[in-house]
Amino acid sequence: MASKFVHSGLFFLTVCLILCTIALIAPYWMVNPNIQENTGLYAMCSGTRHRCYWFFEDDFAWQKARDGWHKSCQGLYTAGLAILYVAMLIACLLSCSITSDDNLWPALVINSMVSLAYLLMGAGIVVFGVKAHEHFNAAMHGTAYLFTWAYFTGISGVLAGFLSGVCYSLERCFTRTKADDGYLRGDVY
Repeated sequence: MASKFVHSGLFFLTVCLILCTIALIAPYWMVNPNIQENTGLYAMCSGTRHRCYWFFEDDFAWQKARDGWHKSCQGLYTAGLAILYVAMLIACLLSCSITSDDNLWPALVINSMVSLAYLLMGAGIVVFGVKAHEHFNAAMHGTAYLFTWAYFTGISGVLAGFLSGVCYSLERCFTRTKADDGYLRGDVY
């Protein structure tokens, strides 16, 4: 039977995946209300009808026009999300008690993967925020470019990933194994 830490970690990992996936595909990381332009990681919408240009349209024309920092943010955030999907598969197997209760390696693997993922995605978010502020004077309040809901959804997803990593760390720390003599022992090697 999986512990409460595994179930809590799986819950936060699910929340993280949902929020980060929404943030990845939404073209609302930054908006310029003056010219009605919304920019995300993989799309830009403009005009009153919000015609969206995705990165793959017109032989990747929009993607080719992006600065290097924007492409770096895409790569960091997408790589982190891909790692999270693999961690989710392992977490589902762990929560279904396919592994032995004495084997804590899956929790360590999940914790490591989630930690790497939220570091990558967090770095992508920070780079996007700093560079958007430098290039477009983007801010949370103002009249020019503003950070909008998808950017903050990405931040919330990274925080949920952090909480998931904490839960799997606690699983590793507090779960004890029974030795052959029947006494509970910690993880002493």
